[in-house]
Amino acid sequence: MQKSMQKTAEQFSLRHDLSEISYPALKKAAQDIGYTMIEFHHLCNEKHVETVICNLDIEDAVRVSRGFTYANQDYRLIFIHEDLNEDEKILVLSHELGHIVCAHFSGGPIIGNDVREEHEANEFSHYLLKNTFARKRKMFLKKHKKAVVIVVVLLIILCAGLLIGGKIRKEESYFGEYYISATGKKYHEKECIFVKNKTTAHRLELEAYESGAYTPCEICLPEEKDE
Repeated sequence: MQKSMQKTAEQFSLRHDLSEISYPALKKAAQDIGYTMIEFHHLCNEKHVETVICNLDIEDAVRVSRGFTYANQDYRLIFIHEDLNEDEKILVLSHELGHIVCAHFSGGPIIGNDVREEHEANEFSHYLLKNTFARKRKMFLKKHKKAVVIVVVLLIILCAGLLIGGKIRKEESYFGEYYISATGKKYHEKECIFVKNKTTAHRLELEAYESGAYTPCEICLPEEKDE
């Protein structure tokens, strides 16, 4: 259940771009899923808020609650006590979002009315507010996907260029396709009997050839020898 709830919270966070958890960010997420935020006091509220409370007949919930969600076929409302500080509002709102995401709608318009539902909402809130490095990385990749792809492609091109350049420079350091043995002073074609299948044979480097220390093999390179 924990892994399932953790995944649910992470998916919600990614869907609503909650790279950093704040009260405004959570409010926007609530609004994005169709809920209206209403801030209230226990006893005295602004006229339009008082009208909503009276029309919905939720005075008792308002008097005792720090926050709750009201949802039926006509209304989708999240009530948050106005005097809570920022951190407290974040805790309450994330908890109410847990009720909504977990679809706790069976107990009446004020959702989350039993121990199991409260536990699930608390668990969702815990994982939603646990803003891990892995989630930040996912958020960054999601937000900067095109830039990341461009950087990766450029790095691949750069690495390929370096490898090809290195190979070309290495190839240019040899004198043709000629090979020498560990002790001999002749250079040979690759298939010459003097170097073929010998583990100590290696390609003749241009610097070694230009030193004049090696001459062509009379067997495999008689033309060069005659020159």
